[in-house]
Amino acid sequence: MFIGDFRESREEEVTIGEISGGDLQCLVHYCYTGEIELREETSLESAMTLLSAANRLQLNGVVNACGTFLKHHLDATNCLELAEFAERHSCDTLLTFAQDYIDLNFLQVIENQEFVQLSAEELGKLLARDYLNVPSEEDVFHALLTWFRHDSEKRENCIPSLLAHIRIHQLQPEFIIDHVKPLCESSNCQDLVMKAFEWQLVPARRADESKLEARGSAARKLISVRFDGNSDCHVVEEFCPKTKNWTFSMEIGVNRSCCGMAMMDNKIIFIGGRHEGYARCEVYSFDVKTKTLQTLSPMLRYQSECCTAVLNGFLYVFGGRNEESLNTVERLDPSTGTWNEETPMTICRYFAEAVAFDGQLFVIGGCDEQFSLNSVERYNPNTKEWSHEAPMVKHRYHIGVTATKDHIYVFGGYNGNDRPLSCVERYDPKADEWTIVATLNVNPGYIGVTCLGENILCVGSINTDSKTVELFHPDTNTTSELTHINCCKRSWSSCSVCILALVSDKDF
Repeated sequence: MFIGDFRESREEEVTIGEISGGDLQCLVHYCYTGEIELREETSLESAMTLLSAANRLQLNGVVNACGTFLKHHLDATNCLELAEFAERHSCDTLLTFAQDYIDLNFLQVIENQEFVQLSAEELGKLLARDYLNVPSEEDVFHALLTWFRHDSEKRENCIPSLLAHIRIHQLQPEFIIDHVKPLCESSNCQDLVMKAFEWQLVPARRADESKLEARGSAARKLISVRFDGNSDCHVVEEFCPKTKNWTFSMEIGVNRSCCGMAMMDNKIIFIGGRHEGYARCEVYSFDVKTKTLQTLSPMLRYQSECCTAVLNGFLYVFGGRNEESLNTVERLDPSTGTWNEETPMTICRYFAEAVAFDGQLFVIGGCDEQFSLNSVERYNPNTKEWSHEAPMVKHRYHIGVTATKDHIYVFGGYNGNDRPLSCVERYDPKADEWTIVATLNVNPGYIGVTCLGENILCVGSINTDSKTVELFHPDTNTTSELTHINCCKRSWSSCSVCILALVSDKDF
């Protein structure tokens, strides 16, 4: 602008539009110091305007820092906006992360006002994605219908082009007749229905089927990680919801038992644990995409049997043991690789579980030095304060914990007599109340759970003869057998840990 043959190079005063004085002050400060400050309380709007200004002035360091900040604060209410923003500013890393989040949390995303305000072009791009995590194509059609009904008079002309992104051939004939056909008739696109029926009835005339595969949970895999006491390593297994088969994937050379584990950005984080009987502080990161193991900054103290949760892009580690049980809390900032002390829990506990829910962190159950616990603590990362919630019905440790949109669920575990518990408890945060809602059939010891669509997948320990994998259905509080683990039976250590997470099959 200033050294070329532009008009600005010949003017004494130059107006730089679309950059606020405050943002420019921050960027000038960065140019002289190499530092820029983004706090947890910084608003998303402020970070977005700063990124836009930095992008305009080609300050890539600030662009990357703002992108990391936005990535850590992405959720179902803002992911569509952030994806559009990232695409507009050519922030490829943020765009990929936002799109993956939308894919994985599609059913939650479409419940927000942001979804029905999409333009027809934006919705078309979304409906065309192959990795939407949905139980069936019916959910994608209902999402389109929700968007259409928000302003049906103005949007009726958009239906033919949008319906072309719905994989109608995967829908049941009754559903097509009852739901799709009426919409097609009003929008003059009946040929889509005819093509779907032709695809279903005349297989010989089908086009390239690779473009017509089911998406969502059928296009993703679950990974399970357990410590194998015989080989002193962690073994990764994959579950494909489409084939309902488990297969051995790889061994990871982290010889730590009883370590905490977490999933961040398609990386498995191994935290602390025990080696040759002693607690450790080392932290390792295994990249699922590149299949490489990296050493991260060690924790501030030695500990094993800790629990973990991820919230707003930060990794929290709670409690555990070294020579005695702990009430400590440490937080890892992946962008800097640094660990910081947080406010300690009100009691010491190990073999507990933690979960992020509604912007806060819940630490549930576990053991103290003498007894198993049924107590629940809630941590507010903004105020740095702990509060006690209603206790569970049962005392238990080695539990499986996951959260849906409205509730927290606890599965299995052991009580104080080392007897496995098969009951499922549900926490209602509005009533601050726990209720036993179901009974599992899988071996409930050292159980691993994760959300799979609107249901919850439950995998029991494999140190027994039980290889059943169950689905828990929150809408009916019932369970059903999904599959059996097909991998060869191994002898797991008594402190096996199972963690499950959805990962795109393109990462394997």
